[in-house]
This record gives sequence, structure tokens and C-alpha cells, in this order.
Amino acid sequence: MRCITAQEDAREPQRGVDMRSLLREHFLFGQLTPQHIDCLSSSIVLKSVGRGTNIFSKGEAGSSLFAIREGTVKIAVSVDGREVVFNLLESGAIFGEIALLDERPRTADATAMTDCELFVIERRDFIPLVRQDSEFALKLIEILCRLLRLQVKQAEDVMFLNMEIRDKSHRIAEASGHKSRFLAAASHDLRQPMHALGIFVAQLRSHMTTAEGSRLVDCINDAVTGMNELFNALLDITKLDAGALTPAIAEFPVAELLRRIGSTFAAVAQEKGLSLRLVSSSAWARSDPVLLERIVLNLVSNAVRYTNVGGIVVGCRHRGAKLRIEVADSGPGIPEDQRRKIFSEFYRLADAAKTNQAGLGLGLAIVERLCTLLDHPIELASIPSKGSRFSVTVPTAPAATLLKPHPSEPAAIDVARAKLVVVIDNDARVLESMGGLLRNWGFRVVTAATPEAVFTDVSHIGHEARPDLVISDYHLANGQTGITAVAKLREAYGAIPAFMMSGDTAPERLREAHESGHYLLHKPVQPITLRTMVNRLLKSGYAEAIS
Repeated sequence: MRCITAQEDAREPQRGVDMRSLLREHFLFGQLTPQHIDCLSSSIVLKSVGRGTNIFSKGEAGSSLFAIREGTVKIAVSVDGREVVFNLLESGAIFGEIALLDERPRTADATAMTDCELFVIERRDFIPLVRQDSEFALKLIEILCRLLRLQVKQAEDVMFLNMEIRDKSHRIAEASGHKSRFLAAASHDLRQPMHALGIFVAQLRSHMTTAEGSRLVDCINDAVTGMNELFNALLDITKLDAGALTPAIAEFPVAELLRRIGSTFAAVAQEKGLSLRLVSSSAWARSDPVLLERIVLNLVSNAVRYTNVGGIVVGCRHRGAKLRIEVADSGPGIPEDQRRKIFSEFYRLADAAKTNQAGLGLGLAIVERLCTLLDHPIELASIPSKGSRFSVTVPTAPAATLLKPHPSEPAAIDVARAKLVVVIDNDARVLESMGGLLRNWGFRVVTAATPEAVFTDVSHIGHEARPDLVISDYHLANGQTGITAVAKLREAYGAIPAFMMSGDTAPERLREAHESGHYLLHKPVQPITLRTMVNRLLKSGYAEAIS
């Protein structure tokens, strides 16, 4: 933006313009007598200013009045860093009249919103005219007052419109906040019964004695799994579209991310007869670790789903100051004409849809939105009938030293002996389903809503009884969290492996869990994932539980 001065004529009007004719066309000057217009015509200058030109600023010394012949001028001030528009003046309006009368500093900013032509009269030329002719002065003041009343009414309309806009913006922001809170509540409240349902189905399987009964349980399990996937994907898409996810950028070792990917998919890949190879890496990345993990999780999940023979490889390649995280599979590949479409919502590959392999068509849509949010480019290379490779490029970070705790007396682990597993949750259905499933797997189980109740129930087992593993919901009664519950139990019983489960999928919960040294599984948790985590922590002990 540039400021025009009293001496500057930006783009002078064409020569030969009849100033008297132009003045007669203006609302203010057109009401004067021909004699008065003749007097003014020699004192008024017509100036052209371009769009965006700062005509004057608040606080500047001024001594001229402006009358708009053509164009639009904005009158505004800045309040706490926010622009407040007083008026939008069109052809026929005037501004700067206060400075004309008493040379007071400008009280607002004036900016040309379009290319404008302005009549400009300086105080030094105006005052002698009104002193010489009292009739002219009275007539001019009368017209000025009438014009200013119209402009004040217009300014009131603009201010009222501003208030309406601010009020609507506030209501929109409030509605967005309600929507975010509703999503969080709906997510948590619906995940609890869905988690219990999945665990009950897993228990039901062990009670089936006929082939038909087993087939029905498989059908129920497929339906529950599909419902869980749809629920998770729809919530993710809604959160991304609502702008409810804010990245928290950090520097972290990629090896930790790869290790968690391996823990999540090892059992699922093995069940399908696929190999899952994770190429170790010492690289560090700069990104949101939680959201980046969700990207890679979705890519590996798709690879496992669509690959029937061979396997999946997950690894990294350095590209200058960037790191490419790659997920390659030996699946059916993606035809060239579908490579853009697969990132659309609910789009599924035709061949996969025919064979009932296809998911919901939301995984890659979520991946693309998260990559856009994090500014991480995603690439796809694929050869039909041979496989596909997805690559996500992230900034690298310098490696730092990780301090891992080494407990002096880790809990002794005897995998051949039945273990005592404690489950803490404030949902009775979850406690019943989890307790039943763990007992079916051969564990002794204590279920409770609070850590205090755990102490009582464990003491009933025997004086020397102590938990071998704690599984806790993140949000417990009376404002407690699973983190504080585990801390209380460890204070009483010593080093105990533990992990969290929660229906709260906010990225902050994952960060808080990771920072406190705990795994966090999002409900609903598949029984196979639960079994993998339980076995892993019982075999590797406390040191692994907090690594």
C-alpha cells in the first residue's frame, strides 16, 4: 500500500476536462449556484488513485476534504490488531471534512477499494472562499450537514452489518466447538459398547460345537469388524473436515514408529500367511508422531488387506534432507486409470470389490488429508499384478540420545504359569467382556472400576498375590486416569507391565500415554490385537512395557 500526498497527482485526468461540468454532477457541489461552482472550480483538483492506495492514515496531519467522483473508499481503524470498517463510501460521498475545518489529525484510515477519482480541496483554498461569501458558506454547510447525515446512517448500517457478521462468526465458532465436543463424546460413548461387543463375539466362538455355529460366529464377527472400521473411518474423516486435528510437531526416532507398526500387524499378517518385514532405521523425523503413525498404519492396513500372496515391506530411504517412509506390497497392483481415484472417499478398486476384499474406501482418503495437513507429499508407484508402493516424504531431524529406564528389579516372568491380569474400566460391559475373554485364555482375572477396588480384590486372592499385568481404560471415575491408576498399583506392587485402552481418540491422549511410557490401544480393540499385546508385555516384562 502507498500513501498519496497533497502534492501528488496520481494518474492526472485527461487534459481538456471541464471541471465545472464534473462538479455539477456531484451530489455536494451540484447543489451550489453556477457562480459558486465557478469559484470552486479553480480551487479544486481532480485526482486519480489506484485500487489499494492508502489515501491517508489515522493520526496523520491533514488539511483537505475529499469528494468521491467515481469508485469506492473504505474508512476503517485497527482495534487490537483487527480491522474495524466504519464505512464504505461510494460516488457522491465526502470524507476528511474534519481536517478541512480545523486541521485536526485524521481519525481513521482511508483506502481506495477500487480505482477512484477524487475531488480534493485544500483548507488554504477553501477558507478564503467561505470568508468572502457568507451565503456560499451557509449553503455549503447546509449541504455538508445533509450529506453527512446520509453517510452517518450508512455508517450505522455498516456497523450493524459488522456486528451481525461477528455474531454469526461467534455462533459458527460456538457450533464448531459443540460439534467437536459432540464428536469426542460420540466417539468415546459408542466405542465402549462396540469394544464389549467384539470381545463377547470372541468369547462366543469358544462355545461353538458345530460347524454351523462357528460359521454364524464368523459372520457376526465380520459384521462387527466392518462396523468398527466404518465407525473409525467416518470419525476420522469428520474430524479432518471439521479442522479438529491440530498437528503437534516433534522430533522422534522412526524406529519407534516402525516397532509399533510391527506389533500391530504381525499377528494379522501371519494369520493371512503373509510376511511382514520392517527394515530397521536409525533416522529421526520431524513431524507429528501420532498423525504420521496413523498415516503409516492406514497404508500397512491396506497392504495387508489387499495382499493375498507374498508380503509387505516397510522401510525408509534418505532423500537429501528428507526421509521417504515406504510401504511396499506384492498385492494386485493399481491400474493407472484408478491411481487418482483411490484417494477419493468411498472409492474401492473394482476387482477387490467383486471379490469382497475391499474395505470401506476411506483409508486412503484419510491418508491424503493427513498428508495435506502435515505438508508431507505422498507418492504411489504400482505395477498391476505385481504390487504397489506408497511413499510419504517427511523432513529429517538430527538424532538425539534417548534415555531408557532400566529397572533394577524387573518382574520375573514365567510364561508357563497362569498370570493374574487386572482390568480397570468404569464400564460394566467392558469389564464383563474383558474378564470373560481373558479367563477363556487361561488367565486369572481381577476386574474393577478403580485402583482402590483392585487392592481389595487382589487381597482376597491371597496375601502374596500381585498382578502380572494391568490393562486400564484411560478415563476412569472421579477424574482419575489410567496413568495415575497404574502408578498407584506400581507403588504398591512394584514393577508391573501395563497398557491403556480408550475410546478417546484425541491425539493428545496418545501423546500423554507415550510420554508416560505406556502403549494406548483405541477401542474397539480386536481380540487378536489384544492377545498380541498381552503376550508381548508378559514375555518381555516391565522394561519393554515402558520402552
